[in-house]
Amino acid sequence: MDRYFTRKQILVLATTLIACAALGGGWFYHKKSQPAPVQIHISGSPTLGRKNAPIQMVLFEDFRCPSCRSFNVKLLPRIQESYITPGYASFTIVPLAFLPESKPLANAALAVYQIAPDRFFSYVHGLCQGFGERETKTSIQEQLINLAKSIGGIDLLQFKACVMTDCHEATLEKNLALAKEIMGEEFGTPTLYINGVPGSTGSFSSIQTMIEQFLQGGP
Repeated sequence: MDRYFTRKQILVLATTLIACAALGGGWFYHKKSQPAPVQIHISGSPTLGRKNAPIQMVLFEDFRCPSCRSFNVKLLPRIQESYITPGYASFTIVPLAFLPESKPLANAALAVYQIAPDRFFSYVHGLCQGFGERETKTSIQEQLINLAKSIGGIDLLQFKACVMTDCHEATLEKNLALAKEIMGEEFGTPTLYINGVPGSTGSFSSIQTMIEQFLQGGP
């Protein structure tokens, strides 16, 4: 009886060890399968929040992209309220221009950032609220200038000169090359990186989960 019990104990112990090894292997595989953080050189790009915040968020977007517009209007304000304003995160936008008729919008946004940096995110918010979706006889350049007027605090002479000459074309080409280099075959917008790791742009809860993991020392 004692001998049988000893063998049973050994069998249970062996089974437990195998199960633990399997779980450990699964954990290791999960950690190993996590994408490695990428280095994103964003010096000079429009940024909200303190530079040394523990969470560094970088969004690549095209202002003609419907999902990008939705992100700016619906999710960015919640991110700002929960993480940027309290000092937990910084948020950088890297404007891209690869969709039809998107270059004037991205150029105008960068012009605002150069002339009046504190007006940049307000201007982008205006671009993302249905800008250019209605048919009008007014040229896109005039619409961009009128938006700058409505935002206020922007030197309109400097802004108009930049809008009419596409003065940030070189920056936009550099941004596009950077995005393609980082994303490779996964290139698309909006693409969000949180501390160098790709994150979801579909919901605030998914972004919140990832941020909280980083704040707790993960993932």
